[in-house]
Amino acid sequence: MTGPVNSVIGVNKEQIVTKFLTSIPTRFETAKGETIFSGVLLDINAKTGMAKKIQRIQVAFDK
Repeated sequence: MTGPVNSVIGVNKEQIVTKFLTSIPTRFETAKGETIFSGVLLDINAKTGMAKKIQRIQVAFDK
């Protein structure tokens, strides 16, 4: 996942809450602010297909 920390999938959270509560179509704006990239790095066993190791990755980007 990537996107601003205080957002809902990269959109201003206030707009998402309003849309959820009112069901009125709304144009979403991209959220601004500190952005984070989060993911995982997997080491997979070739024979079993199971994960041998899982490493979390989280990198913050300031604007």
